[in-house]
Amino acid sequence: MSELSMNKIEIEVEDKDKGAKRFEISCSYMERVFYDLFHPQKPLLFPRKRGWYPFTNVYELSSEIVIEVELAGISGDNIRLGFRDNYLVIWGQRKERISGANILYHQLEVEYGIFERIIHIPFEVDKEGIRVYYENGFLTIRLPKICSQNIQESTTTIGVGGSAY
Repeated sequence: MSELSMNKIEIEVEDKDKGAKRFEISCSYMERVFYDLFHPQKPLLFPRKRGWYPFTNVYELSSEIVIEVELAGISGDNIRLGFRDNYLVIWGQRKERISGANILYHQLEVEYGIFERIIHIPFEVDKEGIRVYYENGFLTIRLPKICSQNIQESTTTIGVGGSAY
């Protein structure tokens, strides 16, 4: 697996008004709901204005969170990453390989055009330590945690019976 240089995939950090960001996240979520409703068919009657949504896996390890995004057929130059508040935003474009007025499609399932994914990151990450890889159509982003989320274990006696009030 080869590591992408940061000059190919830019990482932008932007602080936005939290109220405005919540609205953006809500809109993105609703668009995803409608997308899932019509997937895998291309929604010809209800085209999306903001593009398509690549499939994404997000999982947490002890020292980092890992995001895997399926982006087959996209050049690394057409992928962007950014941070807004506690959200990682991944966007870019998959360009059509064949186009023209005389094309008669028999099946059209591959999404082209602009895409965007917004992923909530539930803790602070070391933005200087981010590693980004793109291999075989998968973008892998490794976000190191700034501090581990230690869970303090404690014990207490639980009363049985009686009233809680």
